[in-house]
Amino acid sequence: MAARIKLNLTRIKPNLTKHFSRKVRPLCPSSCSGPAGVALLMVITAITILAYILGDVTFETQLNKTRAYQIMDKAQAQLNAESGLALALVQLTIYQQARNLLLKNKDQVKNLISEKDIEAMLLQPMMFPLEADKRMNILQRQAVEEFSKTNLLPGGLFLEITPERGFLNPNALAVDLPLDGDKRPDPGGPEDEESAPFLARQEFLAALNDSLKRAAENESEEDPGRWKNVDAERLILELTTYVSIMGRNDYVRRGVMELQNDYLNTNNALKFGLMASLSEMYALAGWSEEVVNLMIDQISVHNARAISINHITQNQLKFLLPDLNDEQIKEFFLYRDGDPLKPEGENADPHPFKSEDDFYNYFRNEVGMDNSDIAKIKARIEKLGLNFTVASDVFKILAKGSSNDVTYELEAYVALPIVEPDTKQDKNKNPPKNPDPGGGTSAKAVPQLDPPRVEELVVF
Repeated sequence: MAARIKLNLTRIKPNLTKHFSRKVRPLCPSSCSGPAGVALLMVITAITILAYILGDVTFETQLNKTRAYQIMDKAQAQLNAESGLALALVQLTIYQQARNLLLKNKDQVKNLISEKDIEAMLLQPMMFPLEADKRMNILQRQAVEEFSKTNLLPGGLFLEITPERGFLNPNALAVDLPLDGDKRPDPGGPEDEESAPFLARQEFLAALNDSLKRAAENESEEDPGRWKNVDAERLILELTTYVSIMGRNDYVRRGVMELQNDYLNTNNALKFGLMASLSEMYALAGWSEEVVNLMIDQISVHNARAISINHITQNQLKFLLPDLNDEQIKEFFLYRDGDPLKPEGENADPHPFKSEDDFYNYFRNEVGMDNSDIAKIKARIEKLGLNFTVASDVFKILAKGSSNDVTYELEAYVALPIVEPDTKQDKNKNPPKNPDPGGGTSAKAVPQLDPPRVEELVVF
């Protein structure tokens, strides 16, 4: 048995030696260095390049898709804003017709509704889509949800109409405006100190000095004396020269001589014409951006006539009624706006004026003015080319459209010009509808508002 096992081991040993002594063959056959290997490398390279191209094409496609959506959203936001502007013009048309009707029938409805009430309905802001508030009851929420479902406006819309209150109009400083018909001031003559441009210049100067004074009182300790070196009279001279015809009078000629060096090294120039937009204030060489920002809320190039009694400022009242003392002016604003220091029930509530007659009656009853004093005030206001009112005739419209994350904003200034009745009409061509037995007309001609007219449109 042992001999048999030994024999077998002897037989196996050479085989093992022979097996492990063989050469190791390479994994890749010799054919790998031939055409098949090159083809494999080309396939791998092509796949790599195609993968890069696919990634780049996918990125460009996503980018173009995003751009396309943004263009669509911008177009939709613009359409929403323009729809808001169109809606505001419709509202102003209704407002114009309501005020004209009120002016024609003022005596019949004066105790029912006032111009102030009509304006208050116009000034309510609007926002779409409506959002249900937690304080709403179930019926209100259901109404909002139902309205949102039937609303055909994609995206959002915010609409706000605000009246232009300020009457500081740079164009009122121009000394070249027609006075009566085609008559103009004498180019070589002295300036009339009772003319409307001269009085407007005094009001502008007073308002600018007051703004500079308040800015100096609130200036920081890091920049003391910042407003002390501002020459208010020179700024008003520049503004008057900018809106007036060159050489119209001595004041304008003086402005041309003194200001020509200020514009030598700038891209701007004196316009010698009326301003069309408030942004032209920033084109004045002597008016820094900080000074313009001090006055920007008090200035409007679109409203030179209507003075809102319920929004008149202290400086405006001082200028228009110079005979009032400081105590009378203080009492006026406490009466109109209310006195928060008084307890309830002691005439502390505000008393907004409902008409121009209420305004003048206050001065009759509270200040002690007689009819002659009131007549002087009216004559001064008429000479300035202004008029008191409780409702405005120039409005600022803000229409902001949105779609997803894109917004488009429109700002428009709309005027409703006041047209005075034509008393020189040919009575044969335009006979009165209701002739008065005494030879006159039963209805007194009253001023009317023209349809709304967009005077300036700004896109943001």
